Amino acid sequence: MTENISVKADRGWLLVLLLAIPFAAIGLLFIGSAVHSLWLAFPLLFGDPRWRELLFQGGFGIVFGGIGFGLLAGMVWGRRKEARERQAKAQHPDEPWLWNPDWGSGLIRSSSRGEMLVALVIAGLWNAITVPLTINFLMDPRSAQERGRLALLIFPIAGIALGVWAVRAVIRYRKYGVSTLQLSKVPGVIGGPLTGVVQIPVHVVPEDGFHVTLRCVHRYMTGSGKNRHTTEAVLWEDEHVIGCELCKDDPTRSAIPVLFGIPRSCQPTRPDPGSDQILWRVEVTAKTPGVDYASQFEVPVFVTPASTDDFRLDEGLIRKYEKEQVPADLFKTNDLRLEQLPGRQILVFPAARHKGMALMMFAFAAIWTVIVVAMVKAGAPLFMTILFGLVDLAVLWSVLVVWLESRRVEIGPQEVTLSGGILGIGRTHRLRRDEVSDVVVSGGMQSGNKSYFTLKLRTKDGRSLKMGTRILGMHSTETLAAEITKEIVI
Repeated sequence: MTENISVKADRGWLLVLLLAIPFAAIGLLFIGSAVHSLWLAFPLLFGDPRWRELLFQGGFGIVFGGIGFGLLAGMVWGRRKEARERQAKAQHPDEPWLWNPDWGSGLIRSSSRGEMLVALVIAGLWNAITVPLTINFLMDPRSAQERGRLALLIFPIAGIALGVWAVRAVIRYRKYGVSTLQLSKVPGVIGGPLTGVVQIPVHVVPEDGFHVTLRCVHRYMTGSGKNRHTTEAVLWEDEHVIGCELCKDDPTRSAIPVLFGIPRSCQPTRPDPGSDQILWRVEVTAKTPGVDYASQFEVPVFVTPASTDDFRLDEGLIRKYEKEQVPADLFKTNDLRLEQLPGRQILVFPAARHKGMALMMFAFAAIWTVIVVAMVKAGAPLFMTILFGLVDLAVLWSVLVVWLESRRVEIGPQEVTLSGGILGIGRTHRLRRDEVSDVVVSGGMQSGNKSYFTLKLRTKDGRSLKMGTRILGMHSTETLAAEITKEIVI
């Protein structure tokens, strides 16, 4: 079995090598051509039209060369890592948390440096490709009469957005450095605790506490061929808001306690590099002046002999560090409005509450729409155009929902009224309070490292009615559901 896995891995690295060599060769060819053009055009650089050719060749040389040599470097690093993992698996076949050196030591570094490098590479490659092509096309007199030529500007605009993302990632890295999570015990236990301390190499003073989240994520591939993409679904989540850190009097660093109880029903880590993974992440965020603090750690969580079906965490261990949470905090975080009127309460879920998510979705929809329009103008195959157009309609509908959907819950002495939809227009449901069973959390959506959930009201006859959408964090949504249930259920 091990030999078969090794053979498959070697074949995979061979494919990477065969892919990397042409990219590296083409990159060197373009860079050589650009250097030659620069040598010829240097005396008259600003008056010679060949500067556009130079820009085009140089950009493509950097892109292709970067991809090719990046793949080669990644292959060398990956093979060394794979060899270490094989040795660890042979030594500890029944302890998968020891296969990863960071997990085995219990000291896990945050992904901030990796995220910064990814942002820089993506922004650099995108702009290196789109900027020369756009300038070359717009400066070409033959393109002056092309319809929709200004639509090409969407690509450098997207490049600017990617550049802002990269700059923010660099600022965050330089401002906060690399945080580490020191686990008290390895691994985290299904049906047991996950405990540790997040060490930040600078002193951070948050505006509303440190939000510490433990999240179980199912990452899987959907589609096939060119239409394959990665999807993540949150399976379980818990959160603490830490108001008192461990090193509050130390001006050089911050230390954040991490303590969670993991139910026995959760799934253990499945770090399969294939298409179906179960990942556990600890995320710490804090609002601060300028760029906010954010760090993420992938942690090992497994079933061990210490796992129990009836495990209960001693909440008193973490309560002395927690910031006291009241319903008003939940309303503020999610921009909800609670109106207290004589004899009734009205909870309003306004439209466009999460501006960052809404703007990201709008930008994605704009780029996708431009791609569809370009396919139509270029006479792309009808089937592909229809397929991309249907996806575009779904994306545009999602944008409309995020920007324009609002909902309203009215709780009276005898009945509950649910209403809302796009522009607040939709079907209204009126129920007697004795018809209500409970309020539950339903799966929602994920944007970046944030997850959003939906509240639904369940009736005793089995119906499930939507109450509110896009509530940030499962723990906050569950808390809000419990508060509403206390107000509604008789």
